[in-house]
Amino acid sequence: MPENTREVSEFLKFCYEKNIYLTPRGGGTGLSGGAVPLKGGVISLEKMNRILDIDETNQYIVLEPGVITEDINKNLFDKKLFYPPDPASLDSCTIGGNVATNAGGPKAFKYGVTSNYLLQLECVFPDGRIELIGKRTRKWNTGFNLLKLLCGSEGLLGVFTKIILRTIPLPEKEILILLGFENTQNLLSFVEKIFKNKLFPSIIEFMDKDTVYLVKEKIRNFLSPESSLLFIGFDGNEKEVEYEMEKLYELIEKEKIENVFAGVDKKTINRIWDIRKKLFYETEKMGFKVYSEDAGIELKKAGEFIKETKKLFKIYSKIPYIFGHLGDGNIHINLSYKKDEEGIVKEISKKIWDIILKYEGTITAEHGVGFLKKEGFKKEISPYLYEVQKRIKNIFDPKGILNPGKMF
Repeated sequence: MPENTREVSEFLKFCYEKNIYLTPRGGGTGLSGGAVPLKGGVISLEKMNRILDIDETNQYIVLEPGVITEDINKNLFDKKLFYPPDPASLDSCTIGGNVATNAGGPKAFKYGVTSNYLLQLECVFPDGRIELIGKRTRKWNTGFNLLKLLCGSEGLLGVFTKIILRTIPLPEKEILILLGFENTQNLLSFVEKIFKNKLFPSIIEFMDKDTVYLVKEKIRNFLSPESSLLFIGFDGNEKEVEYEMEKLYELIEKEKIENVFAGVDKKTINRIWDIRKKLFYETEKMGFKVYSEDAGIELKKAGEFIKETKKLFKIYSKIPYIFGHLGDGNIHINLSYKKDEEGIVKEISKKIWDIILKYEGTITAEHGVGFLKKEGFKKEISPYLYEVQKRIKNIFDPKGILNPGKMF
């Protein structure tokens, strides 16, 4: 485990010269096998876990890659600053892993994903070369945007040793509303009306009725669990939040929705979010393992996509646990399965990819390609663009020592 950039550089240079395969590992958020070594060794960045600087004037934070994502806002809080990307695993994933997967989270609809806050990277390339990519300025336009290329590169192009992130002022107020619907189609219809009424939530999350069943005892503390569930969050200054809330409640009354709960204090909001964050672990209890898809679908096509997905699962006598980030169209489909059902899971997965592409979506909105979605990756993009990406990999890593067997 290296403890500084120099040690990372020396280790990578040694591996490059000896043709030793290496997988960077620092705790990402992807679920497609991106950080699982297929061969060779692992370079862990856990010991590089310091917050190096918080610049209040220019509003950025300088971090090492092993910093736990949740600790960023803990350190920014007293300075009234805020880093919005908040993946569900923020209490265990690291910022280096977040950059490698371009992580998002529930607030991505309003605030964007990791790449929207990334100002600069210190990166060690496979031959040990250390380079700074990007600037600490808010705007720069010198050449191709290599920073955006590296963000989300899944550990295939280089190892990040220093990360500079833009921060924003901390919102004064936050509120979270739970709404229960008879079914997911009614829920989706309501979300469309939110957009048409020009509301701008920070959070728009949902759980299909079968998914709510997994956490029904915890949901029961807030509202009836016999429903599909919608999470609507607002944040900002007092007046902004009050205005958005008034408009939302007007819509709730107009649509005659009665299954409603409002979390107005931090403790209650955290209790609600704890249910959402633990959802993956609740799914794990249903079988041997969980396979997770993360489709990106336009909202207007989401209803038909979900219907078709459920029909597919019915053929296999399986239950799809469907939930996700509706604001940005990121729909998760979790499948719990037994040890002897891995072949069936692969078959279902390939058919889900076909459905996603039929609706002009993406097979991975946030989990990445890794090795589990290599075949789907080739389906989604043209042969020309696939070859372009292979060439990019070869430019940065001509010996192919970083994260071998992934993506291509």
